[in-house]
Amino acid sequence: MPAAPQHYRPELDGLRAIAVMAVLLFHLDATWLPGGFAGVDVFFVLSGYLVTSILLRDHDAGRLQLRTFYQRRIARIFPAFLTMALVTLLAARFCYSSWDYASAGAAFSAALLSIANFHLLGQGNYFQLSTDAQPLLHTWSLSVEEQFYLIFPFLFALLLKTQPRGRLLLTWVVVLLSFATGLFLTATKPIHAFYLLPSRAWEMLAGSLLALHAAPRRPAKTAPSHLPALGGLAAILASFLFLHEGPHFPGWHALLPVLGTAAVIRYSQSGPVYRILSTKPFVLTGRLAYSLYLWHWPVCSFIDYSLLYQSPTTRLLLKILLTLLTATACHHFIEQPARAWLNQPRRRWSPLLLLGAALALLAPPGYSIHRRHYLDASNGHQGALVIPTSQPRGTLVLMGDSQGSMYGQLSRDLATQFGLKLIILSTAGADPLATRQGRSSTLFERNIDTIRHEKPTIVLLACHWIYKLQQDPDRLALTIQAIQPHAGKIILFTQPPLLPPAATRSAIRQGSRPPFFESPADRTLRQRLNQAVKSLASPSVSIIDTDPFFTHPDGSLILQSPNGQSFFHDPVHLSTHGANQLKPALLLTLPPPPASSPP
Repeated sequence: MPAAPQHYRPELDGLRAIAVMAVLLFHLDATWLPGGFAGVDVFFVLSGYLVTSILLRDHDAGRLQLRTFYQRRIARIFPAFLTMALVTLLAARFCYSSWDYASAGAAFSAALLSIANFHLLGQGNYFQLSTDAQPLLHTWSLSVEEQFYLIFPFLFALLLKTQPRGRLLLTWVVVLLSFATGLFLTATKPIHAFYLLPSRAWEMLAGSLLALHAAPRRPAKTAPSHLPALGGLAAILASFLFLHEGPHFPGWHALLPVLGTAAVIRYSQSGPVYRILSTKPFVLTGRLAYSLYLWHWPVCSFIDYSLLYQSPTTRLLLKILLTLLTATACHHFIEQPARAWLNQPRRRWSPLLLLGAALALLAPPGYSIHRRHYLDASNGHQGALVIPTSQPRGTLVLMGDSQGSMYGQLSRDLATQFGLKLIILSTAGADPLATRQGRSSTLFERNIDTIRHEKPTIVLLACHWIYKLQQDPDRLALTIQAIQPHAGKIILFTQPPLLPPAATRSAIRQGSRPPFFESPADRTLRQRLNQAVKSLASPSVSIIDTDPFFTHPDGSLILQSPNGQSFFHDPVHLSTHGANQLKPALLLTLPPPPASSPP
């Protein structure tokens, strides 16, 4: 079996440069390079090839130690990643609304634990997420690679105990199984196919096969044909130009960038492709590729989120400038020095200690940020999030779906102000209302049991009334009847206006400008159901009408405060700033808060 490659191959840095530039161009403007996201697939193949080559080289030299392998991997990946993640979380604290900051906290912990792909799997399609509010979205690919690094070396160490032919055969079997899994999931569960290691491992193992089949050496005098390398480079560029985002990827389409990358790795040690990729600009960009990949996405997210009304050209120039500055600084002051320091033989345990300390100290606070800023029953215990207070003067219950949870922080502020114990029962995506026929939902029964037991002073109730009442408006009256015997005061919120497509952050960045108007169909339906809510007003049931706070007399929508704070989290939910606009009206329905005790 040929020896693993020993020499530095500058053209592989050039290949990294092409991959990272494709990803950057796609994220700057997908119309420039529709398939630029396939640069990640190029990275996957390169990673598999280089990791396998390193393991083979150490094995051939008789010094294969997994501890040393992980020392190198952690030193290579973790310091720069941790720096980026911490800076991103800090920036999110100042740039984002409360809900978006909560999301960033959970994403931070997931990325730190190398499970960002699983975290994002629950949020939906990579290509459909609100990108400006997902500054760590790009870490899904790092998590996939890290999961591969965690598993592959142990399996490969076992493979090395077999004959070379057996290694190849077993690796081919796993490649084909993974590829088949990818095809199946792409057809049945495309989001799973995109994010998960079982459907992506074949891409990294394709690189492993290159190292196993015939690890390239320095070019001989009788160099092979340069056509395979040219064809491979053409396939990579074709994938960037002609692939398009959507549920069909990876599937068969991933073959184009993967096989193209494999051909370039295998046949580009001389000839025109080598001469192009090993030029100084490509090599320098390739060496900067990891930092560029780390920093470009948070920079783009924060600029798009914070500078909605700036021109596309201004945002584009800022993205390029800040990405270059942050990536260059990280590469020179974090990535390279930390890698050199942690890779020293006498510091074999330092990378593992760094990793362990970071996971133990930083992963819990990320999830804590999510729980603190996204007040939903899903973050509590047994269907309720309880926020106690010392010497409570009563209990405040927040009930509803995600429309209820958007008042979570407002409820917490009120509970603190009035000295109330807060119980959050609102659950995003759930149905908390009674039904006329048949048994009501388990959630409704559980909520009523809690209210019956706690006998709350105040119950706040808000739902997406369009969905919950359109078929049967009387459901709300039945729910009120179940609550009233056990609660002192019930306060209902009407549903706020629904933003039209022209008022989304994405549309505003593309040039859409006020005034914005709710679509006539949405407005008519929403107001009809809001009227059903208002009709339930009584001495024990108060109504907070949201329309006057977010609609001008001419019907145009009020999207933000004079100082630029957005009132809407998304087209159907208020932000914390928006919810707080209702506080004065809410206070009018409540008795005065308790007077402070004299010192």
